[in-house]
Amino acid sequence: MRLYKPKYHGKHGEVCTVSKWCVEFYDHNRRLRRISAFADRKASEELGRNIDRLVACRISGVELDPALSRWVENLPEHYRNKLAAMSLLDARHAAVSKPLEAHLKDYRASLDSSGRVGDYVSTTVSRVRTIIKACRFNCWSDISPDKVHRFLAELRDNGKGASIETSNQYLRALKQFANWMVRNGRGAQSPVAYIKCLNSDLDRRRTRKALTPDECRRLIQATVRGPIRFSMSGPERALLYRVALETGLRASELRSLTKSSFDFDHNPPVVTVRAVDSKHKREDVLPLRPGLASELRIHLAMKQPMNRVFNAPLSPKSCWRTCSMLKADLEAAGIPYMDASGRATDFHSLRHTFITNLAISGVHPKIAQTLARHSSIELTMNRYTHVAIGSLVSALSQLPDITDGKQILAQPVALTGTNGASDL
Repeated sequence: MRLYKPKYHGKHGEVCTVSKWCVEFYDHNRRLRRISAFADRKASEELGRNIDRLVACRISGVELDPALSRWVENLPEHYRNKLAAMSLLDARHAAVSKPLEAHLKDYRASLDSSGRVGDYVSTTVSRVRTIIKACRFNCWSDISPDKVHRFLAELRDNGKGASIETSNQYLRALKQFANWMVRNGRGAQSPVAYIKCLNSDLDRRRTRKALTPDECRRLIQATVRGPIRFSMSGPERALLYRVALETGLRASELRSLTKSSFDFDHNPPVVTVRAVDSKHKREDVLPLRPGLASELRIHLAMKQPMNRVFNAPLSPKSCWRTCSMLKADLEAAGIPYMDASGRATDFHSLRHTFITNLAISGVHPKIAQTLARHSSIELTMNRYTHVAIGSLVSALSQLPDITDGKQILAQPVALTGTNGASDL
């Protein structure tokens, strides 16, 4: 690298010197290049040294180190364009130099085009933006695991603020954004890949309860006799709860069902959830129990193929209405919304009940996972399965008797260290 000030002849033939320094160097193809630098010599020398480092990285094929990446991102745009034209910066480095807010707008557009639910997109993008602003991240290379750790710790505020699960949701949103950046060639690797989520069981603010079979029957019976709530008659609400309890469908999936979603002539009868309406964006075909299929056939007899099955307030913005509806029916059935352990019975509890009943009935875990449409068996068995103490006692009763009915301690054991004297 050579640093010099170019000279030129003025109007009257005098020799003049340019105010800015010029950096002369050989690129990765051994081609002589020149770039006009700054009026300040030290700043121009720094530019030349870093260009030499870029050339070395280009020749060896190694990634730019964080310091060099940060320098590239802070360069004025016209310098980045010149270096990109010389093939010293690839498209990824050019993209990384964009502000994170610009990348975040592209990320939102990508989520929208993938068919994600609007509330999910807004919540995810909002969480990422909150972290970016709180940590003052401007560019991709600004993202620091230490700063993210501190932000999450302040968010939790030693248990006085957000729960661990909420903290994990913020971290997952940032990880998803970082992974999208890498997949789209906007970053070499995720700076938050090695940050682990915390164990949310240590600070679970909201736990759901699975209804017992007796409570399920009482809920259905009380709802059938109940008044109209939120434009739904008692029998229609009872059928809605029954479908949720016997299929495990989520509220948004139930809302998406139409008459054409059901095939009662299939053996067995099935319900299909379209990929666009399914949480994991895959089409799901689930079997129906004969009794439930018969009830649904009667309910749908007078509906058109594209009519919604239930006139229920199940949209994301109407969650509070769904909760109020279920609360009223639980109260009519004599079932507390919150039990003594602080576990709540909201609409999603019906899905928990479905999966728990599969486990209690002895269904193979893999089959339960398939019916629950979970990505992992751990989620099915740990998060959604609520085994009551009565079931555990029943399981213990199935163990073989290893004493042949004989009492091991047939005679009282003598006390030691007391000369056989009683403490009483």
